[in-house]
Amino acid sequence: MTDTCSGCVLKYCFCGTAPMPEELLVNFQKDFRVHIVEGYGLTEATGLATLNPPGKNKIRSIGTAILGQDVRILDENNKELPRGEYGEICVKGDCVMMGYFNNEAATKEALKDGYLHTSDMGYMDDEGYFFIVDRKTDMIIRGGENIYPREIEEVMYSHPAIREASVIGIPHTHYGEVPKAYVSLHTAGSTSADDIKSFLKGKIADFKIPAEIEFMDDLPKNILGKIMKKKLRESLNT
Repeated sequence: MTDTCSGCVLKYCFCGTAPMPEELLVNFQKDFRVHIVEGYGLTEATGLATLNPPGKNKIRSIGTAILGQDVRILDENNKELPRGEYGEICVKGDCVMMGYFNNEAATKEALKDGYLHTSDMGYMDDEGYFFIVDRKTDMIIRGGENIYPREIEEVMYSHPAIREASVIGIPHTHYGEVPKAYVSLHTAGSTSADDIKSFLKGKIADFKIPAEIEFMDDLPKNILGKIMKKKLRESLNT
C-alpha cells in the first residue's frame, strides 16, 4: 500500500491456493492496474515456500525459494533433476513439519531424506524460478503419454466464451485414460464442444485435446473457490 494525497492505492495483490489462469491474471492486471504476485506454500511447510521477488515477477511462475527454504525438483528416486526437467516439487527447511500427528505411514510417504514431497509436479528454470505443471495425482497417462491437465486448461481459459474449465482423466478401453473437460460458460449456449475442440487444435498436441467436453452451470468448488476435481471424478460413477 502507498499513501497518496487521495488516500491509499493498492499496488500489489497476492495469489495463492490455486494457480491463476494466465488469461485472467493478465486481464486483471491490465484492468485494475495492480501487480499480481504469485507464491506457493503448504500447511506442512508453514504456509509459504516460494514467492516471486518484488519487481521480478514471472507470469505463471510461483517464484523462487524464500529464505530458509530449500526447494528442489526431485525424481521418484529422490534425486535432483536438471533445470527444465519435470519432477516433484520438494521442500526442506526448519519450516517443514516433523510429521503428521499419529499417522506414521503418511509421514513416511511425505518425508524422505528430510524433504517434504508435495505431490506437485513442476520444474525450475535457469534463473531459479519454479513453475507448477500439475498435481501428481491429476496427471493423465494416455497410451504411455503423460498429459498434464493444467496445460489444457490454460489454453481453454483463453477461449472468450469459457468462464471455468477443468480437465480430468477418464477410462478408455484402448489408451487406458483420455482427457475429459468440464466447462462453464459466460453465456449458456454461446459455444459448442466441437467449437472448443477446433479452438484447441494447433494450440496443444492432438492427443491432449479432450475426448469429451461436458457443460455445467458451475463447476464444484471448495470454500476457497478452488475447483474440486474429486467431485468431477465422483460424478463419473453416478
